[in-house]
Amino acid sequence: MTVNLLILLLLSLCWSAGYLFIAEANRGLEPITGTALMCSLAALLLLGAIAALRRPLLRTLRRRPVVLPLMGLSAIALPQLASVAGETHMGPDVAALTGTAVPVFTFLLTAFVLRSRPYTPRRGLGVLTAIAGLAIFLLWDGTEQALGSFEGVLIMASGGLVFAINGVVAERITRELDPLTVGAWAVTFGALWMVALALLVEGVPAGRPPDQALLAAAGDGLVSIGLAYLLYYLLLARAGADFAVLYAYIVPILGVGLTVLASGEAPTVGHALGLAVVMAGVWLLVGGRKQPATAPAPAPS
Repeated sequence: MTVNLLILLLLSLCWSAGYLFIAEANRGLEPITGTALMCSLAALLLLGAIAALRRPLLRTLRRRPVVLPLMGLSAIALPQLASVAGETHMGPDVAALTGTAVPVFTFLLTAFVLRSRPYTPRRGLGVLTAIAGLAIFLLWDGTEQALGSFEGVLIMASGGLVFAINGVVAERITRELDPLTVGAWAVTFGALWMVALALLVEGVPAGRPPDQALLAAAGDGLVSIGLAYLLYYLLLARAGADFAVLYAYIVPILGVGLTVLASGEAPTVGHALGLAVVMAGVWLLVGGRKQPATAPAPAPS
C-alpha cells in the first residue's frame, strides 16, 4: 500500500506541475506549436517505454488502425490544446480546478446520454457544488478578472467534454487491448495531428523561442504527459481503477498549492474556500462508485 500511495502522489504531482509548465511555455510559444512539441516529446518517451517493455505495439495498431488515430485527436490533441489555449486566459491555479470538468462531464454523459450509470441526488449535488466552488474561486478577485478567466475556463472545459466523450466510447472499443499500448498510440497520433495543425496554422517559428519556454514545454511533455501515463497505468495494474481515481482529489489541491509557491503570494480566504467547495463537489461526485479503467486526460494539463 505504501508503494501505491507514493506512485499516486508522484502521478498527481506530475499532472499538477503541468499547469505551471504550460503557463511558462505560453510565454514564448504559440499554443498550437507548444502543444505539438509537448505531445511529440511525450510520444517519444512512451514509444521508447513500450519498446523496452516489449508490449504488443504493432499488433495493437493493426487491430484498431482507424480508432487509434481518432483517439489521438479526441483524447490527446484537442484536450491538450484546449488546456494550453485556455491557460492563455487564466492562471494555472484556475486551470487545476477546471480540470475537474472531466469527471463532471463523464457523469453527465453516462447518466443522461448513455444511461449506463444511474443518476443519484448525491452526484447531482456534486456537479452543482463543484461548479459553485469554481465560481467562488473566480469571483473572489472581482468580476472583471473573473470574466477574463471565464473565457479560458470555457476553452479548457470544451477539451474536457471532448475527452469525456472519448473516454466513454474508447472504454468499450479498446477494452480487450493492452491499455498502455493504446495510450502510447493515442499520444503518438495526437502528436502527429498537432504537428500538422501547427505547420498549417502557425507555420515554422520565425526565430528560436526562449529557452525557458522550450524547457517548460519539454517538462510538460516528458513529465506531465509521458511519465504521468506510465505512472497511471502502473498504478492501475498494481491497485486498480478505484484507487487510481483518487488523483481527482489530489491534483486540484497540488495545482493550487504549486501556483501559490511559484508566485510567492499567500492564498486568499476566498481562494481557499473555493478550493474546499470544489473538492467537496468532487467527493460527492466521484466517491463511493466503481471507476472504469480508462485512460486519463494527460492532464488533465
